[in-house]
Amino acid sequence: MRSTAAPTFDANGELLGATNVSTNAARVELETLLRDYLPVLQRKSYQIRSLLH
Repeated sequence: MRSTAAPTFDANGELLGATNVSTNAARVELETLLRDYLPVLQRKSYQIRSLLH
């Protein structure tokens, strides 16, 4: 199992939780998870914060 997450904050900077993705370690290399998946999670977390303004 491999997993990565990005924190999600509200409009005031308070931590709401995190977005997460997990996958089978035999199917997705760690480098791929960090290079391809993590930036998407970070963008989505930022979009959630933007929606809460």
